[in-house]
Amino acid sequence: MEGLNGFTPIFLPWSADPRRTQEWYEATKKALPVDGDSDANYHTEYPETPEEAFMYAGNAVFNVEKLTNRIKLLRHAYKENPPARGNIESIQAINGDPIKGVVKFIPDENGWLTVYEMPVHGNRYVIGGDISEGGIDWSVGQVIDNTTGNQVATWRAHTDTDLFAKQMFSLGHFYNEALIAIEINFDTHPVKELIRLGYHRQYKREVVDSISKKREQKYGWRTTSSSRPLAIGELVSIVRENIDSINDLTTLSEMLSFIRGDTGRPEAQQGKHDDAVIALAIAYMARGQQLFSVKEKEPELPKGLPEDLLSDLMQDPAAKAHWLSMRKIQEGVITDAV
Repeated sequence: MEGLNGFTPIFLPWSADPRRTQEWYEATKKALPVDGDSDANYHTEYPETPEEAFMYAGNAVFNVEKLTNRIKLLRHAYKENPPARGNIESIQAINGDPIKGVVKFIPDENGWLTVYEMPVHGNRYVIGGDISEGGIDWSVGQVIDNTTGNQVATWRAHTDTDLFAKQMFSLGHFYNEALIAIEINFDTHPVKELIRLGYHRQYKREVVDSISKKREQKYGWRTTSSSRPLAIGELVSIVRENIDSINDLTTLSEMLSFIRGDTGRPEAQQGKHDDAVIALAIAYMARGQQLFSVKEKEPELPKGLPEDLLSDLMQDPAAKAHWLSMRKIQEGVITDAV
């Protein structure tokens, strides 16, 4: 279905049989016992979407009905108005490193980034990142608008960790200097690479030094036996209460095959992936370290200022803010006097 090989996917829903009408489907479904698992297994036996045909419904972690309805709605909507697909390009230094500056979205139907909402001036964003382990899985970056809680973009590819960090660097600048939270359980390289590139808007976790016992803050999200259930639980609530905020079909499909294994641990069904799920869960958990309010547009300095004054104000943000506030007060006094 993702077009990564030479095969053409063919899916035949239950309705492909002309003898099976919508009335037949509803009547057969109503005859089931009142049991959530039985209802989900019915979707697997008589699927309307490819995702339903292969999901392991018995131990699903997320609300199957919410997911399947959302997938159907988005599949229909994206036929008429597909999301933007492409890549992010930044200005590069001589050594190939991206540098802060002009960041552009370049449309490409085979691009790694799918955009559901372009960045809005002043909005605050959070990026959750899950890197592949040994190149087997996908590396994923999930972008959410912290002002609305909506999933606005998904970056997904097979790539090396240093290249992933550079992509997140550019993606972060594209989305208004977004807060970036990357999981460090498998590899701390992306976090260190972001620091080397000068990107310090990263999620911080509290760590207790084993020798000094002092508490210190370090970059990166660490998944532990206590943080993982909290992150998954938060995402379960979002699916149940606010499914409309999730817009990526790959993420929704992964949720359908995200089950409670034999040990009860929530994880991807055998042969499936959960990288998009984990990245999105991390993004939502990191929201508390990003502002929720819309950033007001910074007032511009008036034209015609002396060059020396203009230079001083541009180099000192605090002085600039003070000068603008004093000017506003003076203008207010003059206006009141008139």
